[in-house]
Amino acid sequence: GTVPAGAAQVVVTLTFTMGGAGNNDASADNLSLVIGDRAVPTGQTWDSTATCPHPATVALGANLIANPGAEDYTDHEVAGAASGGGVAAGHQVVPDCWVSHADLPAPDPVLESGNATYAGKDGGRLFWGGTTPGTAPNPAPPGFTTQVQGITTTATQLVDVSSLNAGGQPYKLAGLLGGYSTQADFAMLSATFQGSGGNTLGTERLGPVTAAERNNVTGLFPTWRYGTVPAGTAKVLITLELTAIDSGADNNGIADDLSLTFGPDAKPVPQSYDATSSAVCPAADAVMPALDSNLIANPGAEDFVAANTLGAPVDDGVTVPACWV
Repeated sequence: GTVPAGAAQVVVTLTFTMGGAGNNDASADNLSLVIGDRAVPTGQTWDSTATCPHPATVALGANLIANPGAEDYTDHEVAGAASGGGVAAGHQVVPDCWVSHADLPAPDPVLESGNATYAGKDGGRLFWGGTTPGTAPNPAPPGFTTQVQGITTTATQLVDVSSLNAGGQPYKLAGLLGGYSTQADFAMLSATFQGSGGNTLGTERLGPVTAAERNNVTGLFPTWRYGTVPAGTAKVLITLELTAIDSGADNNGIADDLSLTFGPDAKPVPQSYDATSSAVCPAADAVMPALDSNLIANPGAEDFVAANTLGAPVDDGVTVPACWV
């Protein structure tokens, strides 16, 4: 953290809490409070922007994000790095065209290009949050107790769109975001629109897709947002954040198939959800044509289905009436 301006004294408090009968077995050791340069985390950053075999095409209607599925990567040997996400022990495999960063030093996790199998993965690889080795120094943030909880790994990409003069054009930010089983680890994708001097003109965000929205199913799920490019936009900073919430060694925030497009093709597409199949229209609502009877199935919208089971974004949250289109 940062010492507040005007601080003259620090009160250090050590509390031992007894949770049950018998002895108070809480303990502590090796306490420290450091002020100064030594208190700044060294972190780790892998800048792979110069290694970009398939750069994005900067044009209206094209995906402006390079290496959007982490298919291109560079394998670094890192002593002590743990295996996970399809990455072998002793290695950190980072996506090309991106700047991968973690606040904790190696061999703690950094955002990687993994090849583990997840439902919904597009292609051979995906963005993966990394794995914490049990031997790595890793002070847990307040409120968290295990190695990986509270850790966020990031990847960024700065896109120069000044040649497009795109202010006022529609945009669409999209991606496959997800996680593992009932775990709360998650992914977030953001696009920050900047002027020529780096000033922020607006931000769009996707995610997180929660475990509840995934119905506690492991995998990647589509999510997207539409908007209008702010006037004066010259650059767009793309930021992917993968955050570990649950215990364990793996940061199971995952992402794939990221995209940002400008132009007429980025306008919203009308929605249509067909809930007339027998799988979603209960048999009790079936209509038997007859005189003097109600011929409308589910006439009061009492039966309904989540739109994301019919093709809407997984984080849509909308329900539609069963038996209707």
